[in-house]
Amino acid sequence: MVDPPGEARPDTWVFNELAKRLGMPDFWEEDHEALDAWIAPSGLTFEDLKDRRTLLPKKNYGNANLRTPSGKVEIVAEPLADLGLEILPRWKELGEAIPEIPEDYPLVFTNSKSEIFIGTSYKGVPALRTMRPEPMVQMNPATARDLGLKDGDEVYIETKTGRAKQRLVFDPDMDPRVVFVDFGWWFPEDPTGSLGWDTANINMMTSAEEPIDPAVGVMVLRGVPCRVYKAEPGLAEGGAGDRVGCEW
Repeated sequence: MVDPPGEARPDTWVFNELAKRLGMPDFWEEDHEALDAWIAPSGLTFEDLKDRRTLLPKKNYGNANLRTPSGKVEIVAEPLADLGLEILPRWKELGEAIPEIPEDYPLVFTNSKSEIFIGTSYKGVPALRTMRPEPMVQMNPATARDLGLKDGDEVYIETKTGRAKQRLVFDPDMDPRVVFVDFGWWFPEDPTGSLGWDTANINMMTSAEEPIDPAVGVMVLRGVPCRVYKAEPGLAEGGAGDRVGCEW
């Protein structure tokens, strides 16, 4: 989509060179050799694959020996029982999942990866920014109006950790208790050179402190109590507290 900036290198090159400097065995002289090694079981080279473009699997996974205790597709994750966790995924209503919502943070925010960008990448591609020029937060219109907010307002979404500023968009299908915040924002056009990551990024609203997800150990990025209010000119950006929450 875009030319790599400066002396940018592929991830494979970085990993391969790091492994060689650490003295790890069985890595490649040149990282592109890894591509041939990865697809060697197909009988093709990477150059062959570039011409062929598509390589469909031949294995019948219905009879495959999967890396599960039974060797089959499992709906019940028995190993989770050893960790004291539920062995089946279960839908939890908002009140059950977040039993205590403080009065000063009466809403909860959630988020997801964008269908326009790839994670936090490509914010500098004009064609993509035409589709989503700025971060947008979605709220139920009734909830927003109760807070004195209008469609199109710039608002702050604030948690006990910090806050982020985004453009308000009404969504009548949104649960009145939920705020849907845009993920992964920074601004390559920012004239200060700071990229504006501390203005609109949800990292400002999240924390690496407990509680964390008990199954995979990551910080909580969804279902976080928050409040929303109109952004007034001249207010300082960002927020106080722990700013090390990640967006992976």
